Amino acid sequence: MHPVLLVHGINDTGARFDKMRSVLHARGFGPVHAINITPPDASITLEAMGEQVMDGVRACQEAAGTQKVDVVAFSMGALAVRYALHNLDGRSSVRRLVSVSGPHHGTLTAYLSWKAGTKQMRPDSRFLRDLNAGGGRWGDVEVFSFWSPLDLVVIPATSSVLEGAHNRAFRVALPRAAPTDVAARLLQVSAKWGSQKTYGRTESAVWQSRLEVPREEGVLTPASRQGLRHRYPRPMGNR
Repeated sequence: MHPVLLVHGINDTGARFDKMRSVLHARGFGPVHAINITPPDASITLEAMGEQVMDGVRACQEAAGTQKVDVVAFSMGALAVRYALHNLDGRSSVRRLVSVSGPHHGTLTAYLSWKAGTKQMRPDSRFLRDLNAGGGRWGDVEVFSFWSPLDLVVIPATSSVLEGAHNRAFRVALPRAAPTDVAARLLQVSAKWGSQKTYGRTESAVWQSRLEVPREEGVLTPASRQGLRHRYPRPMGNR
């Protein structure tokens, strides 16, 4: 089993994952590690956070004696992980990325703060334009993005839809306040997708395929991509 690294979001710490680590171990995942992005309030740049993510990845590799790590990243943490994958050679060290409500195309709530990292999370920021340039550049990394149309922090919610990844919606208003076994459930769903060898499809193909996941897993199947666009408009700067 590959080690798992948990990456928290803004104004949070790795301590939030204490119970989640136990749940993941009980479900056969692990060893499980959680990092503390310091400081956690987005007062540093996402590039600096990405450096901390890579330190955590290397620590996982050394502790487990393996070459590849699975990463579950929440909100802001997902952007830091993506930067590490694309700019710090993280793709050679990460097997699977599970993004939970990552503001991949920005969020309007980022205009409420002028901190360095928060400004980078605004729609159409230079950081996000560079990060999203060229579409899905994942190499051998399996990438999954879980998002919620009810998200109260990532606005618009479809900002979490990620090109080149498996994208699925689940109805949780505050994803980081979801039950502590959410990471285990999402990793299980991700493993199921991986076994079906659907990775590598474009975003459109993933939506159109309507891959079925049991509703008790908390994941919904969109009716269609066209319906999704009608109900949740594209983020600003990405239309």
